Amino acid sequence: MTAMNDTKKYFIDLDSIIKQAKKGRHNCMCPNCQSNAIGSHVFSRSHILEPISRQSKICQFEQRPLVHMNDGIIRYWLKGINDAFKFEGFCEKHDKKIFAPIEPKDGSIIDWSKLQSQYLLCYRTICREIYASQIMHNVFEHLILHSETNIPYYKEQLMFKLACTNANKSSLMYYKTFLEKGIFHSDFSNLHFYFAELPFQLDLCIASPVSIQSEKGPDFNRDYQELYIMNIFPYKGRTVIIIGYSNCFENSWLKNIMPKFESSYPHRVSSAFVDVLYRAEFHAMSPALFDSLDKELLDAFYQTWIKESDNFSEEIEEVSNLFYAQLNKIMPSIWKTL
Repeated sequence: MTAMNDTKKYFIDLDSIIKQAKKGRHNCMCPNCQSNAIGSHVFSRSHILEPISRQSKICQFEQRPLVHMNDGIIRYWLKGINDAFKFEGFCEKHDKKIFAPIEPKDGSIIDWSKLQSQYLLCYRTICREIYASQIMHNVFEHLILHSETNIPYYKEQLMFKLACTNANKSSLMYYKTFLEKGIFHSDFSNLHFYFAELPFQLDLCIASPVSIQSEKGPDFNRDYQELYIMNIFPYKGRTVIIIGYSNCFENSWLKNIMPKFESSYPHRVSSAFVDVLYRAEFHAMSPALFDSLDKELLDAFYQTWIKESDNFSEEIEEVSNLFYAQLNKIMPSIWKTL
């Protein structure tokens, strides 16, 4: 068997392991519940995803099966809204009961400025990331125990990745606890929120924690690290931005990006959205927005995303004008200053 065939077989096997890990049984993430988790959605299908879909499909950013890595491993793919932003999170009872305020069945308007709405959406986002971390934990553990390869230091690299995954999950669990204190005990002391409702609708959906490391590196005096729970989505002609964070850190990245979101200059607003895209893998957009993107800029974004995927610093190389043309059209003319 040639080296190329060996590599292809390895990636086929790895994809199979990842799929198998996702199929495993998962418990409800609600405290003290051992019931089976169902397919939960971070964003509401009827309130957020369906209105921007085309034939009930949106363009979700995700990796292709690793066997295709020579043909572009990351892309936006059309995905049905029943499967988009989906994870095994909560049992049927808690999925309906806990999140009822942000899933109104009567078509009423959701007030995203309310602390309750922000806590509930961020709770879904953080739980989805914990679910993803557990999947990767299982994959790395399986590879360490069962892989046979001659690649130098292969298992040592896997053990390092497993340790990083576990450390990240541990930090996420602290933020999950902070959110649960607010949701179930009305203790809102641990988390704060940046909220903005921009006067235009950009059909971009982002739901992902963003980790930032300062030049000093991780703060080992704390049990959890600097993290921002990002939620950006279109709603009723507006673009809603909800970012959960802890005041225990300097939060300089957040302080720098907030004025960009609220800027009257399309290129600064585009830069803010793109900055988040490089850090938040779990995102999607409407097919209409995807079709309108400049393909050269999009290809450049793919290339720099691969390059910067392990960059957790505040400074990042970006294709900052990816959404400039679209924002220049939709931002209110009385609001922007060009």
